[in-house]
Amino acid sequence: MNPMRPALPLLLCALLAAGCGESSNSRPAGAIILATLHCDAWRALDRDADGAVDDPKPPEARAAVVRQILALNADVLALQDLGTSEDLAEVRAALAEAGLAYPDAVLAPGPARGGHALLCRRPGVTLHVHTGMTYRIEGREIEVAPAFLEAVIRPATNAPALRVLAAYLAPAEADARSPDTYEIRRNEARLLGQEVRRRATEFPADTLVVAGCLNDSPKSAVLRAVCAWRDEKGHRADSGARDDHGETWTLKDEAEGLYQRTDYLLLNPAGMARLDAGAARIQTGLEAANPRRAVSVTLRP
Repeated sequence: MNPMRPALPLLLCALLAAGCGESSNSRPAGAIILATLHCDAWRALDRDADGAVDDPKPPEARAAVVRQILALNADVLALQDLGTSEDLAEVRAALAEAGLAYPDAVLAPGPARGGHALLCRRPGVTLHVHTGMTYRIEGREIEVAPAFLEAVIRPATNAPALRVLAAYLAPAEADARSPDTYEIRRNEARLLGQEVRRRATEFPADTLVVAGCLNDSPKSAVLRAVCAWRDEKGHRADSGARDDHGETWTLKDEAEGLYQRTDYLLLNPAGMARLDAGAARIQTGLEAANPRRAVSVTLRP
């Protein structure tokens, strides 16, 4: 364990002090909950401005993220801005201690963005990391990093599978500092869209979900590049997630005084058909602890 990181028991103590316990969420029999959450820089950073990237996220802030995850009670969970395999192990250990174990998980490192992970607690799952995807900007060949992740859950019967493609696209806040950042995000979205279209063609009966932090607005060219499907009105099949007040923001930008939508669960028509009214939610009640809010959907069997 990193000697600069507070020990896991300290994180668990912070969770207990905050009154964290098992989620009280209920679900219909056989339903499956999918969720995505940006972890707001779980990884070590230069938080004290001494030039060394060795300052972990404070225990109270990490406990807030774990509380969010426990409240989601998800079967398949995409986490962004996480960090290293050590960070993933710490999250899984804290969740398991609180009664929410994820036996299957995969991580895609991404130094500039902290990487992301896909966790699952359903049987019959296979997890994939899709590396080696590249694009070109001004003659430079660039690899998608962090790589796209995928979970494929096959039911015991011959019913169609559930496929979750998870992505963590280049952040918009870096655009002003790096003119290439938008082009990076646009190209990553284009490649993600190609993967979506390939699966939509090869597995038309499967439920297909794109999960993650796409770092752009719902009507952006980036979102249009990702979606290969449309609903009956020609719109993208967003889950339609709302919070208790009907709002859709997932990021509170304190510096700019803005509320933004950056995180998504996008479903193909088969997935949308499995949604009931109110089954797509943006998490509320934990905004004071974390500027990021989770998105979740509950799919009928």
